[in-house]
Amino acid sequence: MKKFFLALVAGIGLEYFLDPKDGTKRRAMLMNQLGPVTDSVAGGMGPIKGMMPHGHDNNNPDDKTLKDRVESEVLRDPKFGQAPINFNVENGIVVIHGELPTQADIDQLVSQVQGIRNVQGVENLLHLPGTIAPNKLSAIEAS
Repeated sequence: MKKFFLALVAGIGLEYFLDPKDGTKRRAMLMNQLGPVTDSVAGGMGPIKGMMPHGHDNNNPDDKTLKDRVESEVLRDPKFGQAPINFNVENGIVVIHGELPTQADIDQLVSQVQGIRNVQGVENLLHLPGTIAPNKLSAIEAS
């Protein structure tokens, strides 16, 4: 009888965590709750590999990695996902080129980029429609 009960509980648990509709969310919640437990069991060695994301993936990213991080975080926002903007990173400084429809959008984007982990600074070269990009102004004035 004891084996039957254990098999029943195990089956219910598997059904709960492997449910096609909500199983992924339930497993993620469980892993987040177990994070401190796995850290203490591992003797402070950090997360168990392959089990869950924990902490920062790279505390000292190179410029390409930082550019990828900025694009990933900014371009998931529907407001900026299709906007004609480009990012370059030079020594941890994010340079933003492009055009956005309002000054509020420009301010929001710059603020969002400044808040991304490991961004050392932002050089804003965004401009409004019908205006000249800030980095082109001096060249036009000189000609």
